[in-house]
Amino acid sequence: MAETSFAERVIGSHGKSEESRGWRNGFSGDNAGGFNTFCLSLRAKSGREIDGISMHLYVTHKWLDNGGPSEKLVIFFSAGAVYVEGLHIKRQVEALLEEGKLKRIQEHDSTEIEAIRAHNLDKRKADEKEPIVLRIIISPDLETRLKTDEYLAAIAAAMKGEDRGETGNAGTAE
Repeated sequence: MAETSFAERVIGSHGKSEESRGWRNGFSGDNAGGFNTFCLSLRAKSGREIDGISMHLYVTHKWLDNGGPSEKLVIFFSAGAVYVEGLHIKRQVEALLEEGKLKRIQEHDSTEIEAIRAHNLDKRKADEKEPIVLRIIISPDLETRLKTDEYLAAIAAAMKGEDRGETGNAGTAE
């Protein structure tokens, strides 16, 4: 058995890195030191998509689950909304929203979900269970923005593979 330091015993599981736990934190807070201190970062399970929305645009939030098997939350912003579905998320989200410190929501992949569920089996109290984020939906999404914003038409065309002959500022010098 590996010996633990005094600091590790005091900190407990909170000091473990994401790699040693086997999953990424579903929620994080404390907007005071991040790159964009007033932005809510929304991260897809693939890790290849990150959306963000300014917390200055926050209006309200509403829980939709009515005691169902999973918790369902809609966070409303003046420029759209974010839908989050998960397990054991209410306590942590409420605390971070009320303090104005919600910084990131990370959607979990199937491997992470299984690791967190196995970890949660050891916890009796609901407050001690690690949150699991099953799904995040952002509205308006990228596709909708590309279709409705004339300034984003060049990006939409590039994503479809159409060559419009417009290079803009990102073109190569001839």
